[in-house]
Formats: sequence, structure tokens, C-alpha cells
Amino acid sequence: MLDKKLQNDVVNTGKADFIYVNNDGSRLSPEIAKLIRDGGYQLSDVALMLIEAVAAELGNPDSFTARHKINKGSKSFPYNHRTLANRDSLGTGPKDHINIGKYKFYRNLSILEMLCKDLSK
Repeated sequence: MLDKKLQNDVVNTGKADFIYVNNDGSRLSPEIAKLIRDGGYQLSDVALMLIEAVAAELGNPDSFTARHKINKGSKSFPYNHRTLANRDSLGTGPKDHINIGKYKFYRNLSILEMLCKDLSK
């Protein structure tokens, strides 16, 4: 369960980064905390739980995930791979991607950034 004022509950670890802390003492990963802090996203508790679940399922934020395999790799991801294809054509999809043959691969951190942007509305 996340604390209700998670955006204000930060713990200074003595390093340059702040870490967001849940009520149970578990921590959001530093990459996601930096993404939320730098982007200025105001996210609800449920949105933070969804983003953390998708991040845990996708793995390393610097690796890539195939668009056509996104729903098999992350069961918590709220969009279908066809929705991502439509958003690419509109220019609102994840920004960092590479094309290999006819397949498109997204950087995991850009997928999480797109989710943060969508869920902060």
C-alpha cells in the first residue's frame, strides 16, 4: 500500500538521488523515482502501483522490448500492442525505439515515461 502523499514523502539517502518509500518500507526503483521527479508527474497511488508493476515485469530500464511481445512480457501493461502501433502513427507513443526488420523495439524507460504521462492526466 502506498502512502497517500507519496510525492512529498521522500527520503534523503545522502546521495544525489531521492528514493520514494511505500508505507510498508519498500522502495520504488531509483530510475522510476528519477523519472517521476524530473518529469513533475502528479500520480495517484494506483498509478504508481501500476507503473511499478510494469517496470518489474519489463526488467532493466535500459533494455528494449518488442512492440508485438509487450503484452506477453508484461501482463500489467494497460495497452494492447496494436494501440501502441496506432499511437506511433499519431506521434504519441514511446519516444526511444529501434527498428529491426519489420519489428519495432521500445526502450523500457520510454515505455514507463509514456505511462507516467498518460496516468498523470
